[in-house]
Amino acid sequence: MRKFLFYVIRNGNLTGIAVSILLLIGFFIITASLCLLKNQNIRIIGASVGLAIMAMGGYGSRAKTLGLKPFDNSYKKAKDSYEKEDAK
Repeated sequence: MRKFLFYVIRNGNLTGIAVSILLLIGFFIITASLCLLKNQNIRIIGASVGLAIMAMGGYGSRAKTLGLKPFDNSYKKAKDSYEKEDAK
């Protein structure tokens, strides 16, 4: 499991491979749902799911470009600092 996460998350960001895979999977889900399905309601649900997956990949790439680390453990340091202030 840990080796798998190395290919998905590195330094608090999604890797380029993970972003590319999310974008491709989302694109194929949208295309398949719009071209292959007959029921209108299921087409809309499939396209929405594909769009959400593509959005995750897009936001991951933007976070990497801006230098943000959404999967970082820095919140633990902040939580510890608040507990130290409350103890005083």
